Amino acid sequence: RVIAEMIPNSDVDDLTYEYYYPDPLELSYAKIQNFKTNADVRAYLGTYMSDEVVSSWFHDDFVEYGDALYKGYGGKEGL
Repeated sequence: RVIAEMIPNSDVDDLTYEYYYPDPLELSYAKIQNFKTNADVRAYLGTYMSDEVVSSWFHDDFVEYGDALYKGYGGKEGL
């Protein structure tokens, strides 16, 4: 699959980072407001569930980037 398309040179200055480096999975990201890391989520779940249950169901499902935690959603099917 071709990710980038050909563009006229006059339009190059108007392009953004997202154009040159698109997300191949086409995910959208939602910032998680009340946790900073997957470890924080795991600790919170541990107050309500056993460690065995948490380990079997939670697999560090969020993206840690910078000083924040994000949930990816809406990606391409079949990847």
